[in-house]
Amino acid sequence: MDTILYADVLRLYGTWMAESRNEQPKVIIEKYFKKAVAVLESLETESAQSMRVETHVCLARFADQQYQGVSMNALQCAIRS
Repeated sequence: MDTILYADVLRLYGTWMAESRNEQPKVIIEKYFKKAVAVLESLETESAQSMRVETHVCLARFADQQYQGVSMNALQCAIRS
C-alpha cells in the first residue's frame, strides 16, 4: 500500500472514530493520528508534508473538541454547586 495513502486512511479513520466516539480519546490519538504522523515523517515529499500538516490540523481539532467538552463539564459542575 502506498505510504501516503496509508497515513491518509489512518487520519480519516481517526477522524471518524473521534466523531462517533467509539474509542477513548487517548486511543484515537495514539492509534490513528500519531501513527499517521510517524508514517509521514519518514517521507520528504511535498505531498507527505501536506498530509502531515492536514493530520496535525485534524489532531488539533480533536484536541480542541476534547478541551471544550472538559470545560463545559467543569462549568456545569460549578453551576450546580
